[in-house]
Amino acid sequence: MAGDMAEKLRFRPSAGTMAALGLKDIKSDAPPTTAYIMLGEKCVRDCSFCAQAVHSTSGAGRLSRVTWPEAGEDELLAAIKKATAEGSIRRVCVQTVGGRGALETVCIAVSRLRAACHTGTAFSVSFSATAGLDDIGRILDSGADRVALAIDACNPKLHRRIKKADMAASRALITNAAKAFPGRISTHLIAGMGETEEELLKLASSLKEEGVGLGLFAFTPLRGTAMEGHPAPDMASYRRVQLAFWLIKKGLLEEGAMGFDGSGRLLYVGLPRAEVEGLAFDGEPFRTSGCEWCNRPYYNERPGTELYNYPAPLSRDEAARALEEATARLRFAGEEGGR
Repeated sequence: MAGDMAEKLRFRPSAGTMAALGLKDIKSDAPPTTAYIMLGEKCVRDCSFCAQAVHSTSGAGRLSRVTWPEAGEDELLAAIKKATAEGSIRRVCVQTVGGRGALETVCIAVSRLRAACHTGTAFSVSFSATAGLDDIGRILDSGADRVALAIDACNPKLHRRIKKADMAASRALITNAAKAFPGRISTHLIAGMGETEEELLKLASSLKEEGVGLGLFAFTPLRGTAMEGHPAPDMASYRRVQLAFWLIKKGLLEEGAMGFDGSGRLLYVGLPRAEVEGLAFDGEPFRTSGCEWCNRPYYNERPGTELYNYPAPLSRDEAARALEEATARLRFAGEEGGR
């Protein structure tokens, strides 16, 4: 163990993180408030949408639309210490690739990064390997506040085809982990992979009831992946999902208060329109949805295009447009045509 602890680790911060830490000269209109750091080289899994998948040709330095250049450990730890002390970075998120054999490295990395962080900095780990409760416990004991176990694909058939895994087993692990480590387990759902709005939102509601933290992202077609030809999600559909997802996360909307058509499109929200619009007028539902201080700038889209997930507060016009897109085809409690 002593030899392992002395060995330098290979950290790959996102390009935006490098800029936010002062390690790379990149101008950004929305710098990350979380330091995103990838650990490992090429995942042993083969998820069809992921640049790190076994059969992806996207390259080791990519994940979603973002590049992840390698950084020296000493330089990175010093920069994190400074940024977290100043408050420009409020969370550190380690995104792991590799198999269970990498667990020891993950725990060492978390311990070193946590030691560099200013007191009070939040810390999460996205663990991509097949894990057990003991593995999750070890990561938490190493210094993480939360462990994210991604579901991504939101129905059993898609999960098997895209994630190459059994969704029932994935759900059981998250359920058991949420019971074992209350308030410390999260997951991610990806919209636009072929699921219905009903499947995604009912799954989100179920996870919320179990005390699981929720994150929502839009599917992003990436060159070199098996799903590079699959389209990005329809924006109007994504806005509806974002709005309902946000209400679910806030504990304001339960499964029984949603209505869907025969194709699984959200039609009805069992809250008054005025109440929803009063809560959502500033555009908060359309900002990046993940752990606290997670804003993931431009993971899902290019700058200059309409954003699926806004990394910073929306302007008045952006908020109004997004809310109009979300509510245009919805009925609310008390309205004609509602339930």
